[in-house]
Amino acid sequence: MTQDPVRAYGHPGLAAFAGVLAGVMAAMNLIYGILLLANAEFLVLAKEGLYYVDATAWGWLLLIFGVVQIAAAIGILNGKTWARLVGIAWASLVVLGHMFFLPAQPFWSLLIITLGVLIIYGLSVGLGDQEA
Repeated sequence: MTQDPVRAYGHPGLAAFAGVLAGVMAAMNLIYGILLLANAEFLVLAKEGLYYVDATAWGWLLLIFGVVQIAAAIGILNGKTWARLVGIAWASLVVLGHMFFLPAQPFWSLLIITLGVLIIYGLSVGLGDQEA
């Protein structure tokens, strides 16, 4: 009898939740990256004036991150330890990165930070309990 890959974790419900949530966040990054590449030039209105922004590099970065995140989400749902570690590292970077966006976009940043913390929790619970 084969064991369900997600059940290889100490808390399979949390791991499945974190894997699905990581997949959703990865899809959001892929979509945002594609949108930035399709419309990479836009204007930003700030207190100091109007700024021209070319977001091509940011679009490619989000696209690459999205592909890596999709691979990690699939790995998480298949019970791979490397995917858990990639997911924890990626979610930690997301949480730290969105702390810089708090003054500009407080609601969105708090939402993303909360989702990142939930992913970190779901992937780290029982991490040391699993067999190699």
